[in-house]
Amino acid sequence: MRVVAGCCRQLAGLGTNRHLRPVDRRAFVRCGQASTRPSGVPRLSGQSEQLRVGRPPRDGWVGSGKRAPGFATSYGLQTIIEQGISLLSKLGARMRMIDTVETDLLNQFAARETLDNPTDEQFVNVILQWAWDHGYLADDIRKAYRLEATADLADVRDSFFVIVRRWLRGNTFAEIAVASGTAVDDTLAIYTGAISYGLQTIIEQGISLLSKLLESQGRLLAESVRSFPEHLRFGAPTAEAYVLSKSGIRHRRAAILLGETREISLVVGLREQ
Repeated sequence: MRVVAGCCRQLAGLGTNRHLRPVDRRAFVRCGQASTRPSGVPRLSGQSEQLRVGRPPRDGWVGSGKRAPGFATSYGLQTIIEQGISLLSKLGARMRMIDTVETDLLNQFAARETLDNPTDEQFVNVILQWAWDHGYLADDIRKAYRLEATADLADVRDSFFVIVRRWLRGNTFAEIAVASGTAVDDTLAIYTGAISYGLQTIIEQGISLLSKLLESQGRLLAESVRSFPEHLRFGAPTAEAYVLSKSGIRHRRAAILLGETREISLVVGLREQ
């Protein structure tokens, strides 16, 4: 917060620079036309100059600590501050994710470099628990399950995990609903509201960071781990179903059933070699 406050003070200072003096508004650029800088007004650098030249004041220039009415840079400064705060927030979230990948995900699954089955039960359990503990799923899960803000998410954890596991096994939504004890409509809402984007995004980012972390140590992440986000995306239980789905077969059940045939298995096996 100190960093943000400091940035805000510096940005706010652009509009109250006491070294500037009032000058004739006619000297400034209008509608993209070229202009010369009035004498006595120093050239500003970076965003400050862009705001002064690219967005001229409507009623006058800021000088001697005063801002003319309707000064155009007020909007520009507000936008810069909002973008700066958003960037710092995203950077902080990114740093926290890196920390959890290094301290938790890296150490919880020893076969990360040798895994040959992307839907391995132990691996799925580890990656799901990491994503759940990460915390960024909370809002999506509350909305998907229609929970109050104060409700304990632990009550729906098992149901959520069952839905994800069954989706990865290739079950239909009707089968997933029975296994998780939820209505089919609720199952669809949970999938679209918390799995297809929220969980998918977190796992993609986590595995990408895990791969970079291992590369920095001279090691490589197993291809099966790398492909897991795509298996989650398509709900593909096998490499064959994953390849067919990625190749353009949009009917999930058709891709799964075709992937079980000997001919498709042979073709996918040759491609992997």
